[in-house]
Amino acid sequence: MERGVGRVFEEADRQGVEVLTILPDETAGGRLPANVSPEIVSLLQMAGAAGLIVIVPERPVDLDGTPAIGWWLVDPVTGTVRDQFETGQGATLVEYAQRVVNFLYGPLSKFRSLGCAIAFVGLLGSVLAYGGAVAAAYDAASNPTATTAAKVSAVLALGGGTGALAGGLLGPLVGCQ
Repeated sequence: MERGVGRVFEEADRQGVEVLTILPDETAGGRLPANVSPEIVSLLQMAGAAGLIVIVPERPVDLDGTPAIGWWLVDPVTGTVRDQFETGQGATLVEYAQRVVNFLYGPLSKFRSLGCAIAFVGLLGSVLAYGGAVAAAYDAASNPTATTAAKVSAVLALGGGTGALAGGLLGPLVGCQ
């Protein structure tokens, strides 16, 4: 079965274990759950020192035959609630990461749109570069007085123009879907 803070509170209710609401200044004074390790006491006191309200069962509950405890931490300034298990871990890290991604994606998606616009301008430039290279290659090939160096330069320009065209096409196609 799932082993998490929500389940700890469900079991506390089912087992008739009272739930404590501990204000930040009360953790230092010792208003803490009974029968918990010094590590848990330390975690709860750190939360209180950070100004967080702790909501915790008054003692560990039986969770699949093992004593377990977890708590909710409430920031009274922001209203943020997060959970913490006896190991110090909580589910909120994943939730927080998701919120950060969602928060950043909105503004960053505008930069993606800007990047796509720039890529399409690059595509236009690559088409013009390719057209110029084709014209130079044609002029060099059709001019009987053109030197070998001019013809080689025209072929290299055509190769560069082809590369620019490929890059100009792939940029918007790959990045702007």
